[in-house]
Amino acid sequence: MLAALLVIVQASISVPAHAQPQTQAFVISDIRVEGLQRISAGSVFAALPVGVGDVVNEYALRQAVRSLFVTGNFDDIRIGRDGNVLVVMVTERPSISEINIDGNKAIETEALLEGLKGAGLAVGQVFQRSTLEGMQLELQRQYVQQGRYDASIETEVLPEPRNRVSINIDVDEGSVATIEHINAIKPVGHYALQLVFDDGHDTGLYAWDYLHDLCTHQEARWQDYLNRMEAAGAQRDPDVQVVQFQP
Repeated sequence: MLAALLVIVQASISVPAHAQPQTQAFVISDIRVEGLQRISAGSVFAALPVGVGDVVNEYALRQAVRSLFVTGNFDDIRIGRDGNVLVVMVTERPSISEINIDGNKAIETEALLEGLKGAGLAVGQVFQRSTLEGMQLELQRQYVQQGRYDASIETEVLPEPRNRVSINIDVDEGSVATIEHINAIKPVGHYALQLVFDDGHDTGLYAWDYLHDLCTHQEARWQDYLNRMEAAGAQRDPDVQVVQFQP
């Protein structure tokens, strides 16, 4: 039995009411790690800022929990004390065993997988749901940039044996909105125009100063656009696909 439960962390550091922390310092005689499946005990010891022979108190243990949590390997971390033995109890985040993508045509699977890998989602890596959610929003944004305003991205995470998960990504690319005409030009006060396009979009307001700038600096703005495309590794050629997600 643990003599005292000192710190509990799950996404943020907190101490439950039924287990108030013990502030008395003690000298660590040994460190025991429980709950490991894939990650080695050596990796935990290397991340801990304390070791055998150190004098620790509540503050030091909280710092130890933070150090373990920032590795990104654990969903839950608890540090307890069994006599003078420091007991570290962890719940590992699962690793990714498989990524399946279905429904995509405008963006090829290889380009999507490469983009996912750059963001930290690849087979064998530690699964972090926040990264998957960020990818989902970013991918939808990229479809919107292609004029596919009704595109949708659905994800499913399925548990697998040995603390692994498979990820299913279902893509509905929708249809490409084409703009051939401006159906209406509406003045907004004395400072801007609202353009109504034939695809139904009318959310943009164009100030007179902005429209004047577009006309007088068209060549410079176009070259700046091309330079930014090149710097981002993007292409205007529809046959060349570069997909990037923020990690």
